[in-house]
Amino acid sequence: MKKNSQEESATNMRQKAKAVPIKKSVKMASQYIKGDTLKLIHQLEVHHIELEMQKEELILAKEKVKSDADKYSELYDFAPSGYFTVNREGDIIELNLYGAKMLGKERAHLINSRLHVFISGSTKAIFNEFLNTVFKSKKQETAEVIFKPIGNKPLCAHLVGIVNADLCMLTAVDITDIENIKEVLKNSENKYHQLFDQMLNGFASHEIICNSEGKPVDYRFIEINNSFSTMTGLNSDIIGKTCLEILPDIEPFWIDNYGDVALKGKTICFEQFNVSLNKYFEVTAYSTQKGQFITLFNDITERKIFEKDLLKTNIFLDSIIENIPNMVFLKEAQELRFVRINKAGEDLLGVSEKEMLGKNDYDFFPKEQADFFIKKDRQVLNGKDILDIPEEPIHTKYQGIRILHTQKVPLFDARGNPEYLLGISVDITERKEAEKKLKEKMDELQRFHRLTIGREMFMIELKKEVNELLKSVGREEKYKIVG
Repeated sequence: MKKNSQEESATNMRQKAKAVPIKKSVKMASQYIKGDTLKLIHQLEVHHIELEMQKEELILAKEKVKSDADKYSELYDFAPSGYFTVNREGDIIELNLYGAKMLGKERAHLINSRLHVFISGSTKAIFNEFLNTVFKSKKQETAEVIFKPIGNKPLCAHLVGIVNADLCMLTAVDITDIENIKEVLKNSENKYHQLFDQMLNGFASHEIICNSEGKPVDYRFIEINNSFSTMTGLNSDIIGKTCLEILPDIEPFWIDNYGDVALKGKTICFEQFNVSLNKYFEVTAYSTQKGQFITLFNDITERKIFEKDLLKTNIFLDSIIENIPNMVFLKEAQELRFVRINKAGEDLLGVSEKEMLGKNDYDFFPKEQADFFIKKDRQVLNGKDILDIPEEPIHTKYQGIRILHTQKVPLFDARGNPEYLLGISVDITERKEAEKKLKEKMDELQRFHRLTIGREMFMIELKKEVNELLKSVGREEKYKIVG
């Protein structure tokens, strides 16, 4: 095949030579030379032209080879990877500039040096095994080692080696940055797992399972954290299993809502009682990709129980407040507007709680009376002590003026600032009227008593005089007087 190609090239060259015009001197000589001699001269001239053309082609081919060699040399020397040629013992036969840079020494000083010297002790065994395997298998092999360049920091290198003519051609790529990134990613992953396992919220990732009609019918557990196990009592054995396999009696509510999250990309937050686990959970669910969802939740069972107990307590206290026969009212501390008044207060004032909420004393009482109430309220809030008002008149809607005995108490927030004012008022109108009547009777009795006492004293004096007269005539005393 090669011979045919050479023959074809020679034929082409001969045809090109024949096409070149014959020199003028040869044409002039042809007038005097005849026959075979002329033919021979012509052939020599064609051969000469052919040699000249071959010479030109060889010069061009040589220049191309030199250009290609220069390009290869540039590519070899300035490549961003280290290229090494080593023998079985690991001696460096040849290397490029970047390879020398990786070893921290000039290229000329590295020829015939043993590459093992520049490999870290921790990866030297890896390199030895790699080199032996390359020469033994005659196939491309890879390894990762650490170079210890002179005067520079160690660097990680990815080696690719293959045998050619009983020499190993090595390519070394600096992967220090990649290894650093791997280390950063590894540290980040470790931190993520620590955070994941130590976070107080329960965490679980799932994939939704639909029937042939695309309706969510179940979901599978993909990953859970420690808090999830603590809150639910379900451990890592559930990973890969479905919800209905683990909790066959779970309410459809959970699957339906999680289906909306996984398939429609919704984010939902809710509180729900889980019958299967007998617990209340506060849940946030969101989707990371279609068909999957993540849940974050807290066990709020204790809080819910407390809220229920608190609700019962509040209902009980409300019942007490509403049924106390005395007026109880509550005002906010800033503008002294009513926020609560009980039934006794409604009956006394003739105004419903609904009408009073959000309003203050000026909306219901004469200004002079309202001024008095507000002044006393501010006195309580500023003094931070209970204020006892033995008597205060108040205008009511249907019962006229009533007399109240009121106590006002400041209520404080967590920082010790007044937040509310509590008032308890007892209607003492009837008592005051009874006291007035009692006083009138006592006064009348006193007057009668004084008259009675005066009459008795007069009788005693008169009896004394009678006794004296009897005594003067020698008779016995008739009246016995004590004192």
